[in-house]
Amino acid sequence: MIDYLTKHYDKVLGLLLEHLEIVLFSVALSFVIAMLLVALIHRLKFLYPIVINFFNMCFSIPSLVLFTFLVPFSGLGTKSAIIATVIYNLCVLTRNILSGFDSVDHAVIEAAYGIGLTRWQTFLSVELPLALPIIITGIKLAFIMSVSLVVLATAIGAGGMGALLFDGMRTQNWNKVLIGMIVVTVMVFLFNMIFSLIEKWALRRATGQC
Repeated sequence: MIDYLTKHYDKVLGLLLEHLEIVLFSVALSFVIAMLLVALIHRLKFLYPIVINFFNMCFSIPSLVLFTFLVPFSGLGTKSAIIATVIYNLCVLTRNILSGFDSVDHAVIEAAYGIGLTRWQTFLSVELPLALPIIITGIKLAFIMSVSLVVLATAIGAGGMGALLFDGMRTQNWNKVLIGMIVVTVMVFLFNMIFSLIEKWALRRATGQC
């Protein structure tokens, strides 16, 4: 395995960067769309059950089925992988962002208005800090889920570390399989560790401990 990594480190690094690029772009796009959806739902309350039930239905679809369904519309490759990953991420992020803002005590918001804060100031200094721990939990889950989904998206030609894993299994080159497994596992571990630390910081801030 070490010998393969030494000889082909550039290929492994290229696939890793490709994988991270798809994951980062998918989560960023998902977060922006989720925030817009939440803003719309807060204005039009009747949309809440419609949006949540729709995403629950999407989340129940097996990933390979969704990838295959998208191919005739968006083609093989990265585009279909990103669309599918964004759909799954929206299921998690929309629920968590809504839960985060719903968890903020309305009396606290009224108190902020009472001391003269504007709607925007109240959002930035009161609502967002209190909702942030739950929102960050959603972002953490989206990152972890995206890493796995992009691996499976190799089946439709998306690239990333899944290409190394699938190629290794196809050719019975277990060095490729082992390296792919280790790299993907480390990615998941690092994302989990980083966002767990951010989550703890946000929780301490929300509870006034820092």
